[in-house]
Amino acid sequence: MRIGLIARADRTGLGIQTYEFYRHMNPSKVLVVDLSHCSGQRPNAEMYPNGVVWHDGRYPGVEIFHDPVVDEFLEDLDIVFTCETPYSYYLYIKAKEMGVKTVQQFNYEFLDFLYHKNLPFPDLLASPSTWHLDEVKQRFPTRVEHLPVPVNREAVPFKRRDKLRKILHTAGTPAVEDRNGTLTLIEAMRHVKSDVSLEVKTQKHIEVTAPLVKTIINFGKPDNYSDLYGDHDAFVMPRKFGGLCLPMNEAASAGMVVISSKVSPQTEWLPEGVLVDTHVSKQIMTKTMIDINETDPIKLAEKIDELAGDENLFGKLSDHMNELADELDWKKMRLKYLEVFESLL
Repeated sequence: MRIGLIARADRTGLGIQTYEFYRHMNPSKVLVVDLSHCSGQRPNAEMYPNGVVWHDGRYPGVEIFHDPVVDEFLEDLDIVFTCETPYSYYLYIKAKEMGVKTVQQFNYEFLDFLYHKNLPFPDLLASPSTWHLDEVKQRFPTRVEHLPVPVNREAVPFKRRDKLRKILHTAGTPAVEDRNGTLTLIEAMRHVKSDVSLEVKTQKHIEVTAPLVKTIINFGKPDNYSDLYGDHDAFVMPRKFGGLCLPMNEAASAGMVVISSKVSPQTEWLPEGVLVDTHVSKQIMTKTMIDINETDPIKLAEKIDELAGDENLFGKLSDHMNELADELDWKKMRLKYLEVFESLL
């Protein structure tokens, strides 16, 4: 089976996602997307030695246009895998014409099909989480499956955490409505009674109006994403809406206890004991209307104190994170991906 990959060559989440796919699935061809016109980051083509860089300043957008780079890329392939977007919907038209199957691993909140009608579909829409999975299955006339994003457990090996002392939170780039709940967690630390500290990793300035308590903010990004998950004990992410959160999977692989909001998809894979109740505060429009879930900072502080005060429970939860990460291990998931791809041919 000859696989083609449309890849990002940067240090974003999509960059990690596509690079690990490249490492484990050994695609025959790689088309590296250059998004420097909208992100300011030049692609690091060295990540994909035999890749072809795709320079096209028309993305983002859904207009369909002939592209000879796509034509050449599709030659001698059986299947093409892309994450979030095809970057040009011409890809799906030309692939169908050439008999090449296509898979788009989408993020629901950025799914163009929710907003734009009459776009060509891939042969498979692969959902990385269970968030809105049933809705997508019902709404669109193409095959839809749950296909989680795997974790490279060799890059992020398990280390048992036996006591909660240090919390890690990644804010990343500024997200819609403080998606990761960064400000909620910073506020919660003002109410934490245990001897627990928080480190927030961020790439951009965070506007905090009150003095920080038990909290440091660390700007910048490590050269290797696996370096994030070193000496912290818990990864806290009071997310405001669902979807893929690759750092959660990676933190679980490292043995860090993942604490999050009680919303989908966390409710489908994390144990009840690490989830904190939320309420819907409003809805916002992305490609469609989605709920914004708020976590009470005091309730979050109580959950942190609860886990900090029970070392036996905390160690067991760390072991459970290892079990959850085993199910997402690239070594296991590679066979699942091959099985799904082969079923399309």
